[in-house]
Amino acid sequence: MTTDKEIIEKGNIEVESNVSDIKLYDIVYDELRHIMRTNPNISYLAIEQMYIGRPRTAMRLGKLHGYLMHPLYRENGLEPNFVNNMTLKKHITGKGNCSKKEVATALQLRYPELEGEIPFAESTAKTKGRYKTDDIYDAIGLAITFIETELEN
Repeated sequence: MTTDKEIIEKGNIEVESNVSDIKLYDIVYDELRHIMRTNPNISYLAIEQMYIGRPRTAMRLGKLHGYLMHPLYRENGLEPNFVNNMTLKKHITGKGNCSKKEVATALQLRYPELEGEIPFAESTAKTKGRYKTDDIYDAIGLAITFIETELEN
C-alpha cells in the first residue's frame, strides 16, 4: 500500500501445513523480499503487534519477527512500525473489539473492488476453491491504520 492508500499487492503466501517453522520463515522471507524488490519505493514497514493470547502462536510469531526484521532492515533500511490489533479494529470499524468479518466488511465498503477480488473466508475451504482470506484483510487494515494514524498526523 502506498501513502496515497493505493493497494500495490495483496494475497496469501501459500504454505503446506506440514512444513517446518524454519522452512515457513524462509518462504515468508523470500516472498517479502520479492515484494520489496519489485516495489522499490516502499518506505515503511508496518507490522501487527504480537498478541500473547496463545503461547505457542506467540512464540512462532516472535521467532518469525526476529527472523524477518533484521534482514529486511539491513537490506532495505526499513524499521518496523508496530500497530496494535485493537487500534487497527477501532480505526477501521470504530469498534476495538470487532470480528475479522467486520474489519473485512468495512474495508470492502471503502474499497469495493476487494469484495469481488478477495471473498472473505476465515477458514480454508479448498474443495470449494476458496482460501482463508481474513489475514489479507487484516494486513490491508494494518497498512491503512499505520498510514492514517502515524504518517498523516
